[in-house]
Amino acid sequence: MPASPKTHTFSNGLRLVYESHPAKLPQTHIRAFCHVGSINEPDNIRGASHFIEHMCFKGSQAFPSWSAVNEPFSRSGAYLNAITTKQYTCFIVDCLDSYVHQFLKMLGDMMLKSKFDKKEYKLELNVVREEMKMNKPKSFIELLAFKGSAYANWVDHNSYHKPGCLSYNNVIDYYHQYYVPQNIVISVVSSIPFDTIIRNISSTPFTEKLVRLSNPTPILNHTLGSVDGHCESNFILKSSPGDTAEIEIGVRVCDQFKDAEFHALNVLRHIISISMSSRLFVELREKRGLTYRSGAHMTLYETAGIFVLYAISDVDRLIHDGKSKHKGTIPVMFDILDDLIENGVKEAELKMAKNHIKDALKMSSIAGGDKSAYNGIRFLLHNETDILANSDVFDKCYKKITKSDVNEMIAKYFATRKYYFSVIGGKLPPPAVLTEFISVSSKPAK
Repeated sequence: MPASPKTHTFSNGLRLVYESHPAKLPQTHIRAFCHVGSINEPDNIRGASHFIEHMCFKGSQAFPSWSAVNEPFSRSGAYLNAITTKQYTCFIVDCLDSYVHQFLKMLGDMMLKSKFDKKEYKLELNVVREEMKMNKPKSFIELLAFKGSAYANWVDHNSYHKPGCLSYNNVIDYYHQYYVPQNIVISVVSSIPFDTIIRNISSTPFTEKLVRLSNPTPILNHTLGSVDGHCESNFILKSSPGDTAEIEIGVRVCDQFKDAEFHALNVLRHIISISMSSRLFVELREKRGLTYRSGAHMTLYETAGIFVLYAISDVDRLIHDGKSKHKGTIPVMFDILDDLIENGVKEAELKMAKNHIKDALKMSSIAGGDKSAYNGIRFLLHNETDILANSDVFDKCYKKITKSDVNEMIAKYFATRKYYFSVIGGKLPPPAVLTEFISVSSKPAK
């Protein structure tokens, strides 16, 4: 039976969560989280969290150049990357066990002793601008659902990188405020023993005393604007070049701390979208051939979450299927929601979704990177020290979920039909056509 994850807090406030590799392979998965993301950014340095992530790869005190940072990982066959979200920045290393101590030292230096060379700073600003041009936002639903809060802001956006934005001194101050050991969680899944990992980290920059001109205690911004009350139904319609449009229909759901509701909603997500037997796949693709890609996703934050159905559709099939009178993609998506509200889920669907979750958890237990990320997020965002082993998640979180539990979530969050609706891309039908349809579809049942 796999042991549950273990935690340790170092004297400087750095936190570690560790789990033994379930497959006992000679490889280690490291996820180093800094508890800072776009929700922490003042208006004058939007995009700073993502930009700092980039700068950590551009040279540090012990590894003073880009090549000094990156070549050891390249030579070893290791995987090195990072990601910035609204709530955190995560540095990712997957490597053989023999490189773990070396790469923990390098990661500590990258995160806590980044050089921020001014020449490299200017060059990397151009790189991020190019990244933003390439990765134009495709989802606008959170702008609607979290209007008035920091959650409505992009993690990064081209508008954040105009001349004069992200001034060097402001970004450095922001980096010094948040990139401190007490604001970092290291998550490790490895065959290397827990005590050895602790000793390895103890001889890295992660546990050194930082010397900074200013080292304020990080105060995470929890004053994010009110997201308590549901707004009236909101929508965004945005045409752009191309023949397809991305449709999103969202509802506000629970915050990240309501685990029981999350697990019931996750079962619902599987019923709606995960497999080829799911409602979206069957109704949109198999029965009608309207779409190739559709699905559902859910994101939970400190004060609220969003549950989203999405599909990519030819613009000529949004309302009607081409020139026919048959329903197009958007009305079929609303029909799926209406049926869930009126009739709930079926016992057979519930059983299939729970079996899918059960077996997916078994398979993911072999993927140490997934568990490393999960453990780190639970420790960082939930301050949870009693984290479940993968083998225990189904029995303790999903096994007892009933059809009534799932239908209760539908009644609580969907039945009001207060939808957030977004259609982006292509030459869209006239706004009056879409807005009339949205207003009809969003009326609560009598």
